Amino acid sequence: MIMIKKSFHQLYAKPILFMGLLIFLVGVFSYTHMQTNLFPEVLFPRISIIADAGQLPIDRMMITVTKPLESAVKKVQGVTIVKSNTSRGSSTIEVYFEWGRDIYNLKTQLESRINEIRNFLPAGGRANQANTAAVCSASRSKWRA
Repeated sequence: MIMIKKSFHQLYAKPILFMGLLIFLVGVFSYTHMQTNLFPEVLFPRISIIADAGQLPIDRMMITVTKPLESAVKKVQGVTIVKSNTSRGSSTIEVYFEWGRDIYNLKTQLESRINEIRNFLPAGGRANQANTAAVCSASRSKWRA
């Protein structure tokens, strides 16, 4: 009896073909389900408040608008940093929160704190809360005496 020696490739051709096909199919499946964003979606825990009070001078703006707004937003639970910038008739307050908090719930709490002190702010001003964490619409509220 004559033994025919088969080469490695002849002996294992079907298992090698099966494994290659399996790896190819897993690759195609992974490629179709892979997220292709350049940057991951991150919700930064920051809310910006822009207050407008007409032509109010800087010193009065700081005393009558910026300081009361800062005090009000500091009472919201989870606030870590409050930064403000005041200019003639305008004030910008940036409120930073702890990571992992629900930014939409915090925005609602912040709005309610601002509405509590709205009557103590100068007449005719307005506050625009622009959430930098991709909230679609910013809310506006008029201050009335």
